[in-house]
Amino acid sequence: MLLNKTNQRIQIMKKINQKTQQGDWKSVMVPVKKLWADVTKSTLKEYREDANLLEGKEKVIFLINSMAAKDITRKNFIQFKDKNYNITDIQRDFETHDFDKFTGVEVDK
Repeated sequence: MLLNKTNQRIQIMKKINQKTQQGDWKSVMVPVKKLWADVTKSTLKEYREDANLLEGKEKVIFLINSMAAKDITRKNFIQFKDKNYNITDIQRDFETHDFDKFTGVEVDK
């Protein structure tokens, strides 16, 4: 088993449309589940490899237990330290089923 420090608390979010009191529809983020993850920032080499990344956006890698992450898709968002991250890449661990790698880019507020 791969030993990682899954000592950071993250929250998986989903965007839904909700009706306001005035009858208008508003897009809001609702929590789906809370998980433990190993969170690291991308290295300079990974930035250079990903040329389509917008300048000034923080790219973060989340390693999440495979069993807990099996229902997370690219439609979800990850909330970490009061910032929301759009999931841009998912690499599932089909060999050992230890940790799945989620790459997220910070969402504008």
